[in-house]
Amino acid sequence: MKKGFTLIEMLVVVLIIGILASIALPQYQRSIERARAAQARQILLALAEAQHSYFLQNREYAAKFNHLNVDLPFTGTTKWDSSSSVTDTMSNNEWSFQILRGPNTTDGTPAVILEAGRLTGPYKGAGFELGIDTGPATRGERNRGDHFVCAELKRGNVPFQGTPGSYCEKILKGTMDYESARIREYVFLP
Repeated sequence: MKKGFTLIEMLVVVLIIGILASIALPQYQRSIERARAAQARQILLALAEAQHSYFLQNREYAAKFNHLNVDLPFTGTTKWDSSSSVTDTMSNNEWSFQILRGPNTTDGTPAVILEAGRLTGPYKGAGFELGIDTGPATRGERNRGDHFVCAELKRGNVPFQGTPGSYCEKILKGTMDYESARIREYVFLP
């Protein structure tokens, strides 16, 4: 008597492997995207610390990356956001980092918004905004002091093409906080 597998047994095994792969692959892709997002957030946090240090020395925030004591290995200038408030941009193949001048704070100092936006991939157009000393709340509590939000750009150089919330809600577990003609912002736990 020969020992071996029947065609039915082989098909059942292939079917089980296919089902497991279809469940595991999306989870794996979300984990990879969360890791990429964590790297971008860490760069934004380092830039925010550098902005705070610059402010302590100069009583204003830096408008250019080369004024900050942070080495960014980016040489590109591809913009994620095309706002007229953008004062500097540095990019690589995946991300665009930008400095924007925000509205004046209560003491008259222009606030700064740091942005990181995806330039490629399935979540192209999604990213983060880290507002520094944005003054009193005008759109909820998140506008007091520093605020960090996940963003899906609606209008700009690289608008988000996915379903609203498919990055900030589904990948990063954020909650919708604000929407304008330009952007959707979500509060999340970084």
